[in-house]
Amino acid sequence: MAIEKLDLTCPSCGGHMEHDAAKKTLRCPYCGHEELLHQTDTDSLEAKAYARQKGILQANEEAEKRAKRRKRKGLLIVLCVVLALFSAAYAYYKLQPTVDPFSYITLSFSGITGDGTAELQVQSDDSGEVDPKKISYRVEPRRFLSEGDQVVVTASSSEYHLLPLTKTYTVTGLDKYLTDLGALSEKAVEMIHNKSDITVSTAIHGAGTSVKAKSSAPYVMFLTTDGKNSNTLYDVYLVRYPEKGGGSAKRFVVVYYKNIVVRDTKQPTMSYQSTMYTGQVIETLDNSYGGYMTGYKSLKDAKADILAHQSREVTLQTRKAKS
Repeated sequence: MAIEKLDLTCPSCGGHMEHDAAKKTLRCPYCGHEELLHQTDTDSLEAKAYARQKGILQANEEAEKRAKRRKRKGLLIVLCVVLALFSAAYAYYKLQPTVDPFSYITLSFSGITGDGTAELQVQSDDSGEVDPKKISYRVEPRRFLSEGDQVVVTASSSEYHLLPLTKTYTVTGLDKYLTDLGALSEKAVEMIHNKSDITVSTAIHGAGTSVKAKSSAPYVMFLTTDGKNSNTLYDVYLVRYPEKGGGSAKRFVVVYYKNIVVRDTKQPTMSYQSTMYTGQVIETLDNSYGGYMTGYKSLKDAKADILAHQSREVTLQTRKAKS
């Protein structure tokens, strides 16, 4: 008959006896008393140990299930909150009118290539349905632009649903430094000579000379350029002074234009960084007159001096003046 309850109290000393499953005995660790267990007693102990382990496993399983249920419930709450926020944002988004922000702006470019600037202007809406002032625009890049560069305009607004949000513009219309003397029209050349006439007059009639020039006229143009961001145009004049015995002595006056830009249209215009006549202090003619001027005795001297004063690698172009 199976034992319902096994007494583990030591009959010898009253201590708590320990079960040895291998020997199938109960032994008191205090007095050494030992008893042999019947099969039914062993089965009872093993059943109790199994039941205890099973209870622990079931308790752990129930705790794990409760944790999973709490986690699922938390995730469901978070998902519901996210869906609610998304629904509210979408509803607000749908209520906003759709606007093309780039239909209210113009983007223009000005300046010289390499140092150009982008200028954005916002226009009004004639219908009154959209207030362009409630749309913000960002232009990148805005400065130091060159012809052909790409400029991106980004629009944003809390009042309107904007579509599209960005637009790319190509930089056009910038002035370019003169890089080809041969491309100048005769009108553009004449415009430059008209400007040079004033400076040449100052050079040949300056202080220190009492002799008036017989004539002065454009002779040749030189252009030094790096092909991109720098140039100097030299307008060379041939000046003739009377000689004592008749005839005339030749001298050359050079007027230069630093970083010149020529807008060669029907009515050409130009801009430049600086202009001045350049050269050496030389005699106007025979020493008997004692006149002096700033210039060169020969065209060869003028050309050599121009090349000697270049601070970077450049090419030299030549254009003869019309007779």
